[in-house]
Amino acid sequence: MLEASQKWSIGRFYGQAWKLAWQHKVLWILGMAVVLYASGSYRANTFSRPAQNSTQPQKVSALILSPSSLPAASAPPTAKDSPFVDAARQAATHVHPAVYVLLFIEITAFVIAVLVFRFVLLGWSKSALIIGVHTAAEKKTINLTEIARAAMQRIRPMIFLNLVPVLLLLAIALIVAIAFFLIAAVAKILIIPLVLVYLIGAVYLVFRLGSALIYAERYCALEKFSGKTALEKGDELAKGNLWKSGRLAILNWIVGLISQVLVTVLFLGAFVLPFGFLWIYLKSPLIVLLVPLAVIILMFALWVSAFWKVFTYAAWHFAFRYLDDKKRVAA
Repeated sequence: MLEASQKWSIGRFYGQAWKLAWQHKVLWILGMAVVLYASGSYRANTFSRPAQNSTQPQKVSALILSPSSLPAASAPPTAKDSPFVDAARQAATHVHPAVYVLLFIEITAFVIAVLVFRFVLLGWSKSALIIGVHTAAEKKTINLTEIARAAMQRIRPMIFLNLVPVLLLLAIALIVAIAFFLIAAVAKILIIPLVLVYLIGAVYLVFRLGSALIYAERYCALEKFSGKTALEKGDELAKGNLWKSGRLAILNWIVGLISQVLVTVLFLGAFVLPFGFLWIYLKSPLIVLLVPLAVIILMFALWVSAFWKVFTYAAWHFAFRYLDDKKRVAA
């Protein structure tokens, strides 16, 4: 519970979060899951060198220098000259329109299934990390099996929190944008004031909704509230502490950006530059030695992102506990 002498301190939250994230390394697994399911996947950069034809410049120069070598005038080649294009066109004309409808339905169903599967995994991984951080903060033994089972029960409300508020925000933004353009078309002199009001309102909604969702996810995972109830509780907590929550969110974003920049610089310095030098200038077979290095760097980048995710979740946990305890004491 909240001690009377304690005040809101991001520095204290960060110190507690760093200690928790470093000492409980098993949480890195859950952090890695959140990173992968939230961002899709980590993809290695691919580099390719266009094929070169050493004889092409000579042929071009010969044609330019020798007018007599120019070929006889002929019609420019068209797509129908290609047998592959002709075959594809003929095949398309013999396909029944119902096949295209069926193909569209299958692709749509596949996309929907992938999105649903992703939201399920994202809801589970977020719940698991929140429960794991809470368990570590309470100085209890972390059991990944028990955490996974507890997180499975919170998937449905977490999907609600990850989907419905975002759709609501997009709908509000669309309505406001339409109203903005209608008003601007009637009275152009109001464009600048409307833009300022729109930007201020957008920033306020983003911070308000973002903070509310962060707290709502913790109410959902730890207090086992429904998605709607958790969102109401989270918004109530965020509304009275928007400035505090906004500062913590901005600082977390800066810390995350710095960590990603450092990883990018490391990747460029340790892999991309040697790759380019060996391949472009030396044509050296030693380039194969960079493949294990690239794997190591990508794994390091994934670890940094996972550690940062655990760290930020822990910082938000301590901030949430502080504000929630303060609210309970005041009540």
